[in-house]
Amino acid sequence: MKLADYLRVNGITLEAFAKSIGRSAATVSRLARGRQKPDWTTMEAITAATSGAVKPNDFAERTAA
Repeated sequence: MKLADYLRVNGITLEAFAKSIGRSAATVSRLARGRQKPDWTTMEAITAATSGAVKPNDFAERTAA
């Protein structure tokens, strides 16, 4: 599940999620919009905060086969 979808479906604000993972709302915004890829520590925090709903592969670019 994409981070933006998780936040929307669960009614979580960027600010609230950012606080839960120890990052800024601006960083979460960039991550959710696909403008930035998370480092490993941030990815672990995202996976934990979403109870595994958002996984590292969800940040991977998909290309046409």
